Amino acid sequence: EREIATITKDGVEIINSEGKILQKEVVNIDWDEEMTEKSGYKHFMLKEIFQETMVIRNNLEGRINLSTKALELDNLSLPLDKIKEIERMSILACGSSYYTALAGKYIFEELTGIPVEVDYSSEFRYRKILLGKKDLTILISQSGETADTIAALRACREAGSYILALTNVRGSTISREADSVMYIKAGPEIGVATTKAFIGQLISLYILSLYFAQVR
Repeated sequence: EREIATITKDGVEIINSEGKILQKEVVNIDWDEEMTEKSGYKHFMLKEIFQETMVIRNNLEGRINLSTKALELDNLSLPLDKIKEIERMSILACGSSYYTALAGKYIFEELTGIPVEVDYSSEFRYRKILLGKKDLTILISQSGETADTIAALRACREAGSYILALTNVRGSTISREADSVMYIKAGPEIGVATTKAFIGQLISLYILSLYFAQVR
């Protein structure tokens, strides 16, 4: 916000509104040009529908110990003690992510017994926020840049809630500002109607809820 980037053949210079040069962390994207092409499909939406099984596989790979049949979320910087002490959860999202949040409520309550409240981020941010240290807030945003969800994140932080983000984009605002992040591993989604990203969010919520049940 309030920053200007100048791109030249020599590199990128970023300044703020006061003209001060900023040093930014370089984040490498984990997809290539082929992922943004139709690859023989009639349109991107059809291609992305056929990629849904790949997204499920991407989310399961490396997260299940085949010997013990247990989930291992080593990249999730959410302390086990924190999971055990959770008394209530809130899931916040906008647009299509809100519908995965509604499904997530049923999944978490069924598998973990934790009461879950789901809110639209744009409505939640204007409420009196009653959250505490034993509450967990999950924010869902495919891009990680949804303005209302970012505002809700900051309001939850002020209230003292621990914040876990589900997003598709590394280095996004939500991924940087959350206490912990779980990536949905869907790759770039070009089609306007969400398909594989929706599946990525849904399978991530299933994995999280099973992991919480395992820990608790």
